[in-house]
Amino acid sequence: MKTVLIVDDAADYAENMRFVLSRAGYEVVVAATGREGELVAARIRPNLILMDLLMPEQDGVETVMRIRENPVLKDIPVLFLTSVTAAEDVVVPVKGKDYPGLSKLLDYPIIVNRVADLLAAQADII
Repeated sequence: MKTVLIVDDAADYAENMRFVLSRAGYEVVVAATGREGELVAARIRPNLILMDLLMPEQDGVETVMRIRENPVLKDIPVLFLTSVTAAEDVVVPVKGKDYPGLSKLLDYPIIVNRVADLLAAQADII
């Protein structure tokens, strides 16, 4: 079973996303802050990270930069989620690398499909 880590300070959204992804067959772990997300990622080594872009104290970009410093975690795919835009596709640049992103305003099935696509792409690489 593939494990997805959701890092999001919006508890209701994270719980809804956890429920939807669990129903889709994923093991899901939620972290409420960027710092907690770093610690959880190091402990569980998820197959994919759903990262909220805007969080207090440590935003998603900073969190991903810190996660990428860990050699064990550096290749885990990250999908950013944001409520700033309604656009289906968003690109988030982090230290010279572009990461995919999606609007939190999209229907859950679109996000679940993107998670499946990223995990399938990762499986093709390994």
